[in-house]
Amino acid sequence: MRHLGMCGLLLGLASGAWAQLSVYPLAGALDARTGAGVLEVRNGGDAPMEVVLELAFGYPITDSLGVLSILYPNPLSKSPFGRWNLTPYLRYFPQRFRLGPAQSQTVRLLARLPAGAPPGVYWTRLTVQGTPPPRPLTTLEDQELQAQIIGRQNIVVYLRHGSVEARPFLEGVDLWARSDSILVRLRLRTQDEIPALGTLRYRLRRPDGTLVAEGQEYVPLYGSLIRIWLLPRRQLPAGTYALEVEYLPERPDLETTKLIPFRPVQERLSVRVPG
Repeated sequence: MRHLGMCGLLLGLASGAWAQLSVYPLAGALDARTGAGVLEVRNGGDAPMEVVLELAFGYPITDSLGVLSILYPNPLSKSPFGRWNLTPYLRYFPQRFRLGPAQSQTVRLLARLPAGAPPGVYWTRLTVQGTPPPRPLTTLEDQELQAQIIGRQNIVVYLRHGSVEARPFLEGVDLWARSDSILVRLRLRTQDEIPALGTLRYRLRRPDGTLVAEGQEYVPLYGSLIRIWLLPRRQLPAGTYALEVEYLPERPDLETTKLIPFRPVQERLSVRVPG
């Protein structure tokens, strides 16, 4: 039986979809003293997987609607963050390995900055890509179509060097009313080229303090970022509400000692939902 062709489907989702590739923690925080760290890569699928790890310097950005993407600046000299590129100083092993179903592999990381490196947060992005054997789609007499499902995770690996502290703040809030929903746009920013990895929480209350809606997400903040909170119009009659926004130095997947420290951002704003 000959193969007619192979269709490659790249899944750049956090969960790895069909391939069930997972990485923990979701950020590789290196020890500030030793420069060492570990990650665990797990194959949660039912087929063996060939895993390849690669490094590239990049950071998340958003457009005006809060759509997230990763920017890989080229050349680095034109990036405002280029001097914090950890890629040349980071070693990781193994770089390639095979995982059977339900198997996991520990990946060890080690960074060594050059003498005289200025204090700051150095980072890069580690792409973990797993490829299982092709799966048959259909058979047409002697011709077989196959699909190759690639699971991919992309995480930040960072090292705090010296005494550093992030300085995030809420730059502004916009509210738009649509026929079926209310859209709240939060604009966050950091100063001094120090990123923040924290938890964003938001709550909306009526004037009497009654909680109307709330949400939470883990937000990596490099420079500036826009987050969108979408609320159903049916649960928000016209009127004035209190919007509470918190950005906190908390991540359940990271030890407190490995977080980039910053003072919590806590804002309470009055917003008007039109009729």
